Parts: sequence; C-alpha cells; structure tokens
Amino acid sequence: MHQFDHMLITTDHFLQLNVDGELNHLLEDESCRGPEEELLKLMVKIRDNMDFKMLADNHVICCHSMPGDCYVSFRLVLRYNDLLACKFCGFRDIEYPVTIEYPYGRVGFGLDGNSGGRKQSFLFGDEYKIANSVEIARAYPDRIMCKPSFALRHYTVEPECVKYGYDRPNEVYYGNFSIETTYSQKSEDFSSLNSIISSGVDAYMSRQHTALINTLKQLRAETVETALQPDKNGKLNSQRVVRCYNAFFKNRKSSFFGNSATRFRVGKASIYVFRAFGVHHIHVAGIPGTVVALDNPPCTSGECKPDMIDQMRRYADFVQFSDSIQYANNAVRDFIFDAYVIHGIPVITEGHIFDIAYSGTDGYLRYSATKCVLTRDSEKKYLWWLKWNGKTVKVGLDVGKKPHFFGFGWNFTSPLKETLENIRHAKYDAEEQQQ
Repeated sequence: MHQFDHMLITTDHFLQLNVDGELNHLLEDESCRGPEEELLKLMVKIRDNMDFKMLADNHVICCHSMPGDCYVSFRLVLRYNDLLACKFCGFRDIEYPVTIEYPYGRVGFGLDGNSGGRKQSFLFGDEYKIANSVEIARAYPDRIMCKPSFALRHYTVEPECVKYGYDRPNEVYYGNFSIETTYSQKSEDFSSLNSIISSGVDAYMSRQHTALINTLKQLRAETVETALQPDKNGKLNSQRVVRCYNAFFKNRKSSFFGNSATRFRVGKASIYVFRAFGVHHIHVAGIPGTVVALDNPPCTSGECKPDMIDQMRRYADFVQFSDSIQYANNAVRDFIFDAYVIHGIPVITEGHIFDIAYSGTDGYLRYSATKCVLTRDSEKKYLWWLKWNGKTVKVGLDVGKKPHFFGFGWNFTSPLKETLENIRHAKYDAEEQQQ
C-alpha cells in the first residue's frame, strides 16, 4: 500500500493498544507504529469511544495518515453496486505505467513498488477497500471534523477500466473520478464519535449521493459531446473520439435493428457507426468523413459476403451525402440510416437518391414498390414527410419526456415506425418472389 497516503487500522490494533503509560508502539505490529505520541493518544480516544460493531455493519474503515498531519480518517467503503465505485482491480501484461482515478484518488499501475522493484499490477484486499472508499469524518487529537459534503473531482475516461473491469454485458461504465470531502463543522466531544460516524454515513447515502450520480452522468455526457466537436479545421480529433467510443459505445447495440450498423445520440450529437472485421467506422453528423477505431487485437481474416459489401457501400453513401441534404433534421438522417443503411430500402430525397446498385434494370424494377420518398414541407423548412405506397407520414422522433438510455438513439414516432415496418415487409416479400 505504498501508493496510499493512509494505512488501514484494524479493530484488533485499536483493542490491543497499550494504555499503561508507554504510548510508544502498538503491540505486535510494527507496521502500524505511530509517527509520534499524539497519534497513539488519539487512537486510545477512539478505542475508548468507538462502537466497532457499528463500524463493521456500516462498512466503515479507519486509516491513519502516513506521513503528514496526525489524524485518523474514517472512510466509508463503497458497495460493489454503487455507481460511484470503481470495479477495476488491475490487469496483466502492463506495457507502460498508467494512473487510474478512484474515489480515494489516483492509483498507479505498472509502477515499481517497494518489494524488490516488482511492478504492481493489481489491487488486493485492503488496497482495494481504501481505493474505493470516501472519507466521512476525520479525527485529530483535539477535535473531530464532521458534517461532510462530497464533490467529484478529476473526471477522466479510461477505456482500460472498461476492457478489463467491465466485461459483463449489464455493466455500465460512467468514467473515473475521485470524491473530495469537505467539512462544515467540528466537535471536541469524543463521546459523540459514534453519532458523528453514523451521520457521516447517512450524509453520503442521502440526497448527496443522488446529486453525485447526476453530476457524474452530466460529466459523462459533456465529455462525449466535447470529444465529438470539430477542431478549427472542421475535423474530428480521432484520439478523443476513439477513446470515448471504446469507453461508452463499443459492443453496444441500439434498441432497434442495429448489429453491424448502429446509431447513437448524445446531447446534440448524432453518431452513426458501421462495424466489420474489427474495424469501427464512426461518423458524427455534420462533420465530414469517419473516424476509425480498431479492435485490440483487430480481426486478421474473414469472409466478406456480398450483403456485407453492399452495406459497406450504403454506409459510405450515407456518410458522403446525408449531411448535404438541406434542412435535414435528426429524424430525417436517422430514418435514412435505418431504412437505407441497415435494411437496404431505397430512399429518395430532393438532393440525392440513396439507392441499391443493380447491373440490370429488371432487378431495380422489382424493388421499385419498396422505395420511399422524403419531401420537405413547403412552408416549414425543417418539417419532413415520408411518402410511400400512397401514404404520407410525418418524419419525427418519439422524444417525449420519458428517460432515454445514454447514447441510444431515439425511436421513431408510432406512425413512422409502423410505416417503416410495412416497407421492410414489402421489401422482403419482393425478395422472396425474386427467388
């Protein structure tokens, strides 16, 4: 635990503390020997006033500072299902040193330790508890700092934590950060220590905990939105985009039809992804071209069937022309992506025909019944209509007031969704008749 500024004090160390006047060491354990007599006196006060069962029941640990100010830190160990807990324990085959933010603070991996120069690659036992703990009270020889307030600090995105620590499908990565504690009151009455600790636990688990989670989600969204902004040359920063993509979107599918092609939305940014053979093409609406993210290790071989080749072409067609449609809104782009890129349905707009390439006219005519036309309203320039098979449907997204999962694109309104389903069935029926 050489990386931490605190050392864990066990209950036995408190109970075995010598109180017969020779306050110069702890019995049996030299590693917990205090740097000065005041710290030992403080531990005696804590031992005489502390309900250790209450500490254990509330998952509170005690740590003394090393070196530095003479105090004991009471730290609440975050539960495994706490969204603010970092589940990353470490990884093998460290190629270069990396620093990860935990609720406690920064922890280094791949750094030479104190044990024969051996590199530390994992957090075990007490180290993991300290790393995933937040201070709820602090005791000095003459006072106890109490009534804590909590704030998130040093927010970062670490794809390593996703790759090695969040390999379960239901796990969600929110980012890395530390939790800073400040105190508004102090007490000199050590007999009130138990109530101070209990109130510290309640403070963390109260509305402050909900506020921290909301702040965390806001920081996550702001980080992704910033990464998806163009630079002064109108291009994306590939390193920032890939970092956020690997952390938050990789291997996740939308709730619609997404498999090799998927769309996401964060704030005002619409993201369209095409995946094939370990290569992820990422297009952000309004910014030319794509950013490429590779699997690690990337796929080295595979069979690219005609259907996949054609979907690649449709995605490239979408990336090249979708942003050039004048007054196109998110609903229009999303509809073209779902209908044309994912399902291969021809879509006609005023500026471009998103169509399937055929070598013969007869083949195209068989699909003419499945094509759909997008037209802009004559009076409202951002209002679009879908015309298909004699029907006219408004192109819109089902935004509403219900919560949306982070990153997942919005679904279409019920009439538009139903029409798209009918077009899909018509397309498949035409394909079956052709066979």
